[in-house]
Amino acid sequence: MVEIYNSVYLGSQDDYEKFIKGRDGWMVLQACKYPYHKQAVGYINEIDESHPEYFYAHRENRLILNILDSDFEENHWDIIISYGVNFLKENFGKFKLMIHCNYGISRSSSIALLFLVEMGFLEGENFSDIEKKFKKIYPNYSPSKGINGYIKNKLYK
Repeated sequence: MVEIYNSVYLGSQDDYEKFIKGRDGWMVLQACKYPYHKQAVGYINEIDESHPEYFYAHRENRLILNILDSDFEENHWDIIISYGVNFLKENFGKFKLMIHCNYGISRSSSIALLFLVEMGFLEGENFSDIEKKFKKIYPNYSPSKGINGYIKNKLYK
């Protein structure tokens, strides 16, 4: 787990389980369908797209995203990721924040990068420059092809 900005931490599912789960003063963004979204909403295989918590679910101090890595941009990512970034913005400065996915390398790190850029905490002349600066902060950053394309397109429409 790495502090990527003042009281904003980025890590893995294991980091959450070992260091954050059950502690007061934290808001947690969980970018993992397995196991957290499935557990929170209570489904075994798949969830119907008409379900009110299909994209995300709130539980106590957590926002749990129904998101998987992909080599292709997914249509619903804009809804899910934008909601997640807004959750971080709303809670920044009020709580310690943790952002995690299963391994802390693709989904969560990409959402964290987007959050830092949107907040004005990370700047660059182009996406490559932003990624290089972010890798200095968080060396484990290794986004899937799909999420990387989504973030790049989101920042440079």
